[in-house]
Amino acid sequence: MLLVGLPITWFFLKQHRPEYSGLLPDGATTEEEAADADQMIDRGVEYAAEVEEVEFTLRQVMRTTTFWLLIVANAFHSLAMPAINIHGIPFLTDIGIDPLKAAGILALMVGASIPARFVGGFLSDRVKKQHLRFLV
Repeated sequence: MLLVGLPITWFFLKQHRPEYSGLLPDGATTEEEAADADQMIDRGVEYAAEVEEVEFTLRQVMRTTTFWLLIVANAFHSLAMPAINIHGIPFLTDIGIDPLKAAGILALMVGASIPARFVGGFLSDRVKKQHLRFLV
C-alpha cells in the first residue's frame, strides 16, 4: 500500500502556494493579470490580510479541537463502512433474502454511493452555510 500510495500522493502534492498557479484564496479574482508568480503571491498575501485570513502551521493545526473532531469523524466512517459491506450480505440472507438478490442490493448501495459523493460535494459547495444542515 505504501509503495503505491506514497508516490501517487507525492505526485499530486502541490509544492507551491495556490497563488503560484494564478489562484487567490476563497475564489477571489484579480482585476488584471499578474506578470509573474511573485506579483500573484503578493496579491494573495494582500487579499488574505484584507479578509484577516489566518494560516496555521502543522503543529498549530494539531492543537485545534476542529482537527481532532474531523479525524474522529473520519475514523468512525472508515470503521463503519467496511463493517456494513462485510456483514451486509449475511444480514440480508439471514432475514430471508435470496443470496443473489442480497449481493445485488449491496452492489447497488455501493454503486449508488459513488455518484452520490460527487453530487453531495457539488451541492454542499453551492448551498449556503445556514442551509447546509438541511442538505445533510
